[in-house]
Amino acid sequence: MIAQAPVPSGPADLTGFDLVVGQGESYAGGFSSAQGTSRNAVGDPNAKIGGVPDAPPSDLSRPASPLRRDWSCPWPEELQDSEVRYARVTIRVSVTRDGFAAKVAVLSAPPGGFAEAARRCAEAERYQVAFDVHGQPTAGDTRLINVNFQRG
Repeated sequence: MIAQAPVPSGPADLTGFDLVVGQGESYAGGFSSAQGTSRNAVGDPNAKIGGVPDAPPSDLSRPASPLRRDWSCPWPEELQDSEVRYARVTIRVSVTRDGFAAKVAVLSAPPGGFAEAARRCAEAERYQVAFDVHGQPTAGDTRLINVNFQRG
């Protein structure tokens, strides 16, 4: 049996849907406007009508970032028998052009081995490299990362 798509019960809500029309010679690609004059794709969603046609793209830089959102960092060995159940360590990671941690700066940590545990955990992770203003991969730092330790 072939499944059929459900029939809508009313009119489609097209709120926020824009359809660009105009007299351009061709569609250059990217973001567009009916009044646009660029012959090249516009990659800046904040481009303004009346801007400089075929101007170089805006700043394409971005910081490095972890590839995974959920880290599983082991609880510090020296605190296995403690009453502590939760800790947060804030770090910033310097990432190589190859996506590896070059340096881990611990910006805040509670006492008792959490700083070193977060450092080891961050060093084992892989990262999306940073991009320079031209969108080219480069070494760079992440934004602040909170490493949360929690046990039941």
